[in-house]
Amino acid sequence: MKKINNKHDLDKALERSNHEPIIIFKYSSTCPMSGMALAEVEKFEKKVDVQVYQIKVQDNRPESDQVASVLDLKHETPQIILVNESHNKQHLNHEDVTEDNLFEMMMQFE
Repeated sequence: MKKINNKHDLDKALERSNHEPIIIFKYSSTCPMSGMALAEVEKFEKKVDVQVYQIKVQDNRPESDQVASVLDLKHETPQIILVNESHNKQHLNHEDVTEDNLFEMMMQFE
C-alpha cells in the first residue's frame, strides 16, 4: 500500500486513476474495526494487481476530507473507495470492508 501523506500524494493517486482503477483506504489507527479492515485489505492486496493507497485519518485529516469532497462521499472510517477517472465508482464502509466484498466490488466494476 502506498501512503497518502499530503495533497501532492493525493493528486498523484487521482491522476493515476485516470489511467487505471485505484483503491483508496481510509482508516483510523485507534478503531478496532479499522484494524480488522486493514487486515482484510492487506489479504486482498496480495491477490490483485491494483494500487491501494492508504490514508491514516489521525495524521492526514485534510487529505481525508479532500477525498470526501472530491469524490462526493460522506467521510467514514474505515472506508474503501474504488476510483477510476478521478470519480468514485464504488465504496465500502465499516464492517463491509472484507476481502470477499473487495473482490465483489472489483468484479462489478469490470
